[in-house]
Amino acid sequence: MATPAPQFAMSDIASRMQEIRGNPASMQRLSLNLTEAITNGEAIVMDATSSYANAIESSAIMASSSVSACATLTRQAYPALATTDEDNYRHMADEDYLGIFASPARGTFMFVFNRKSLLSNAVTDPANPQIQKIVIPRYATVSNGLNEFTLQYPIVIRIYPNKAISIMWDVAQTSPLQTIEQSYIQNWVKIVQGIEYICFSVTLEQLVLASVQGAISNVGGHNRTYGFTGQFYYARAFIQNIGSSVWKEITTTHTDSIYDPNVPTMVLKVIGNQLSTSIPLVYITNGLVNNAIRVDVYSCSGSLDYLMDGFSDKAFQVNWRNDLADPETAIFSAPLNTLGLNAVQILGEGAVVGGTNGLSTGQVRDRFITRSSSGDGVAVTPAQIRNKFSDAGYDLTLSIDRIGDRVFLATREIPANLSGTASSSNATVSGMGMTIGLIQSTINGLVNNAGIKDHGASITILPSALFQRVNTVLSLVSDAQLSMLLDRNQTTVEEMAAMVNASEYLFSPFHVRISVDGN
Repeated sequence: MATPAPQFAMSDIASRMQEIRGNPASMQRLSLNLTEAITNGEAIVMDATSSYANAIESSAIMASSSVSACATLTRQAYPALATTDEDNYRHMADEDYLGIFASPARGTFMFVFNRKSLLSNAVTDPANPQIQKIVIPRYATVSNGLNEFTLQYPIVIRIYPNKAISIMWDVAQTSPLQTIEQSYIQNWVKIVQGIEYICFSVTLEQLVLASVQGAISNVGGHNRTYGFTGQFYYARAFIQNIGSSVWKEITTTHTDSIYDPNVPTMVLKVIGNQLSTSIPLVYITNGLVNNAIRVDVYSCSGSLDYLMDGFSDKAFQVNWRNDLADPETAIFSAPLNTLGLNAVQILGEGAVVGGTNGLSTGQVRDRFITRSSSGDGVAVTPAQIRNKFSDAGYDLTLSIDRIGDRVFLATREIPANLSGTASSSNATVSGMGMTIGLIQSTINGLVNNAGIKDHGASITILPSALFQRVNTVLSLVSDAQLSMLLDRNQTTVEEMAAMVNASEYLFSPFHVRISVDGN
């Protein structure tokens, strides 16, 4: 006796298709069962290799793929459904790109040149034979043993007929990575054991530059992936067309959906520690790009905060790299390689501070959904305030949250004093940490503390008053808690050290007088 054919209702079929739309095999099985049902069991596909079975299988695969593609396109249309970096790019305005990648910290370095050696090795300027020059090339790097710092502009040292020396930034070719507000660099003469030295200090950004050149194919165009160390900061693209020896910078974009076919543009994709680059074929077809390409990839270590005081002089090294933007300056940079170790020295000054770490995919998504990027530079919403202070390296805590009265407290750690080697494992605090904090309390609440003296019309906060900071909020430590900390019968030295290290206790070395007259 034949098995009764299964019965289907159209509503059941539609419901089942919704459930199995991502499974082509189940869709094929449902279709074959439906064929058997509507023919009352007379049409049963027994041969999986039959034309009908193959047609059903192909239809199921195409339908499932179409449904998946529609779901993907739908997800790309709504910012809240973004799950990947490519999804994020489709919803981001120009200002939303600011700060999503890492930004470099800065350090100040002093260049010390032997004046006699500098004068004897300077090269006569063909454009002005009365002046001699030495040029520290663009992209020269300085290392302090921990990080590498890169110049974005050349430094021109000019020597005049009277042996006077001027030192200036060469800003003829601007860089999108840095703006020079003052081209003149102050310099001074220092005499050590009868030898004159020319000294000047400059602030450099902690950047590692990897410059790679490649050819353009008339068939495949340009598609390459470059690795980099640290965190991605920026990439610049240059082309050199047939018949030209000049590298011309072109624009870049992080999405392949928007670019001007008349303006050469490179498409960038940052995935982990790799940068994928491609040139759309439209530029190869219309001849705007036809020979060679150069990609300058800038990476950095993100947020840094340490002092260079105490670093060994040998920790600082300089690499006089070639200026790819202006090869003609090579004749003025060549003497730097022959000056010798005793003729030039690099020293670090102060702290390496600043920089930000790149945002995760989820953080980028939250940024453009909440519109926390402030285009005019004025932070208005809480999300914009947090974003602005986060970019500056601060942790933000909402201290007071009342209608018309909202107070944020911003804090960050003081620089660490490193050993000056390639390892920072033995970092120590450079000095006593200090802060300016807000304390809210009634006068009666303050005078009940042993560290406060009540004078009737005024009170005095003594240096013996102990404060504690919890989530950046300051408060007075109670007498009972202070007695427990100081009483060796209640708290041993080891226990007190553990409690102090686990919390933040502070005091003021001053006597603070507060008047309570009037308001």
